[in-house]
Amino acid sequence: MKRIGELMLGIALLAAPALAEARTTHHRHHHVTPPVQEKLLATMNPDMLALDVPAFEKVAGPALKVWPDGHRDYQIDGCALSVLTAGTTVTGLKLSLSKTCTVDLNEFFIFPFDFPTANTLTLGDFNSRIPGNTKITADCLDACPDGAPTTLHEHFVGSDMLAHLQVELDVTIDDDPRRAALARWTSAMRDGGGAQYVSAARYQCDARFDPAAITAFGKIIPSAVTIGYNLPAPKC
Repeated sequence: MKRIGELMLGIALLAAPALAEARTTHHRHHHVTPPVQEKLLATMNPDMLALDVPAFEKVAGPALKVWPDGHRDYQIDGCALSVLTAGTTVTGLKLSLSKTCTVDLNEFFIFPFDFPTANTLTLGDFNSRIPGNTKITADCLDACPDGAPTTLHEHFVGSDMLAHLQVELDVTIDDDPRRAALARWTSAMRDGGGAQYVSAARYQCDARFDPAAITAFGKIIPSAVTIGYNLPAPKC
């Protein structure tokens, strides 16, 4: 029996490098893992919400810019992060998304929704998982000042069970798929509500055509995500 045990141990030791290489190869071929961004992970997480700004900046470093409304801009691990504040308290975190800049929204929720990482999350993914209570708005559908691109916003407010956590997804209309999605939504509103409905921006308060927006933008990934509490409400 001792001899068999020694033989089995020898086989295990010989096989270990091959198994490790197999796991590494599997990981390399089947999972694309972004570079670890320790500072971004340390700042874009639920522990930062409700901190005071000096405590936040012990982790993030000083702001690049502080705006009159109190929100603050940072550059962290090559990613643009903005912090919303109430007085000196952090109330929201906004991350501009890219191939290397993302966040796991699941970390912020009490219940698991199995969201994909934010830089692969489509509006369809979000709305298929979130329990309703969202509002779609948009900036200047017909003509934006200074030629700025339109931005579509989806604002979610969590229930008591979700501690009223809020999420806003922003989609900047700056490429052909997004322009096509905006055209489909605008067309649905004009067909169902009339040209005046669009020109008077009645969609800002009326949710009638929100489902059409969610369908039109179902395969679109947001440009930015904001998560926090007492975020600015959509303006009517």
